[in-house]
Amino acid sequence: MAPSTDTSTPAKPPKLRATLTSGEGIVTVKVGPDQHQQDFQIHKALLTHHSEYFRAALQGEWKEAEDRVVVLDDVEPDVFGIFATWLYTGKVPDINRERELALENDGKATTAYLACIKGYALGDRIMASAFCQLMNNGFVDIVDEHGFHVEEVCEIAILAFEQLPAHSLLLGFMVEQYFSESYVCGDSSEVIYFEKMFPHEFLLRGMRRFREMQRGDAPIEEGTRCYHEHTAEEEEKCHSLHMWYDEKTESAYFG
Repeated sequence: MAPSTDTSTPAKPPKLRATLTSGEGIVTVKVGPDQHQQDFQIHKALLTHHSEYFRAALQGEWKEAEDRVVVLDDVEPDVFGIFATWLYTGKVPDINRERELALENDGKATTAYLACIKGYALGDRIMASAFCQLMNNGFVDIVDEHGFHVEEVCEIAILAFEQLPAHSLLLGFMVEQYFSESYVCGDSSEVIYFEKMFPHEFLLRGMRRFREMQRGDAPIEEGTRCYHEHTAEEEEKCHSLHMWYDEKTESAYFG
């Protein structure tokens, strides 16, 4: 018998009580490399609703479906823990806590930024679009609260351009903030030092953006841009311009 190919997303998420009492049971997700691997026991109904990857793996005649064990040895357990918490609560307390700590300390929110990047990369890996949306929007909101220090931009950009797909709005958002906004802090010597380590693709996109700014291409009034990812319903209600990625020019634009 051929494996099932029906991986379409169910219309509504399962209710938590129904999930906990369903007969579908528990799936073991083994996360991380062997020496640091952690087992997560998660209800199949939640995994298959929110993730196309798990839906495909746990339905049909695949070995994972029969054994109810899925191995993700290239994912950090802490990052998957954020996803697992979100599955059951709809919240990401670890990232919110890091945001609060940033306010109490030096204002830097590096750990929270990195968690959003890694969370988005996981969401893309397991095809969990709603989780990707949450990570994208969380990242944007943290920037609005804290801005960037040039040291943070360097570390975050290196990770983001390594792990995120080229079409990710987060990549375009980071370039936009660094090259056209006043969010970045740091004196000139720091900027020169860290810019030497920026990812090549980040600098290329920045050069394109800088040329647009110099030419005055399609100036956009402040406050009319939106960097959030939206559901179709949210998109209709949001009247701001949104960022899109053009694969031909390999650059982001507003439209």
